[in-house]
Amino acid sequence: MKRYYPSRNYLFLGTIALVLSAVCCYLALFWPLSALPAGLFLATSALNFFLFTRPAIQTCSMSLLIGNSEYLWADMLRIERTGWVSPLVMRLFLRNGRSLLMIYPGALSNSRKLGEDIGCRFLASRETDYAKQQGAGGAHHLPMLNADDAAEVERLYQRLKSVGHIEPRSPEEQ
Repeated sequence: MKRYYPSRNYLFLGTIALVLSAVCCYLALFWPLSALPAGLFLATSALNFFLFTRPAIQTCSMSLLIGNSEYLWADMLRIERTGWVSPLVMRLFLRNGRSLLMIYPGALSNSRKLGEDIGCRFLASRETDYAKQQGAGGAHHLPMLNADDAAEVERLYQRLKSVGHIEPRSPEEQ
């Protein structure tokens, strides 16, 4: 069981952006054009405070805990990753038709570890679900080819089998 907390850097950056917004608001009294950066700093501050207040994420062997909400690995159908690593943004698709946007604003190394941890645990749950569906024998494997490709491979195999060899014979064999 691993717990991943949001980075404290977002609190620090949000505070700095809020102070800069206040300075720009004061300057806007004398120079009205500085109201534009004040609004941008305020929006940046709000975004950083939002990211800092995201709940901790905990990965367990059977479930994913995001704050007080628990999502079983078996209930997840698919996980889509965005290109963002820090903050880590993933969309989880659940069996009940819901989708969940997960945002983890951690340090870069922790974001990578969390992404790998979620991926490994999700794949492990898929493999155990597939093994349960196939029964206790475990002789069945996941199909590697679709039906058309499998038919093409079988046709080529039969053709090679009828010819008896793959490459033309060398002069020594004749």
